Amino acid sequence: MLSPVVAALGVGFLGLEFSKGFPVTVTLAHAAFGTVLGWLSARWLGFEASPVCDVVEVCLAGNHQHKRDSAQQAL
Repeated sequence: MLSPVVAALGVGFLGLEFSKGFPVTVTLAHAAFGTVLGWLSARWLGFEASPVCDVVEVCLAGNHQHKRDSAQQAL
């Protein structure tokens, strides 16, 4: 919405001179396109987990490894 395209269209800052719903429409259209494109690429090309997702998963899981106390280890 802050690109030269908006200025070239002459619709004003963030497209607000064109319509109050212009930024919402453009944002939702980009989100829908990205979602469909991501879904299709994951379906056709296969999903490969991102290293960032792995780091987030480890951070969210925390250190929940079940540690045995010394009495259980003795048995």
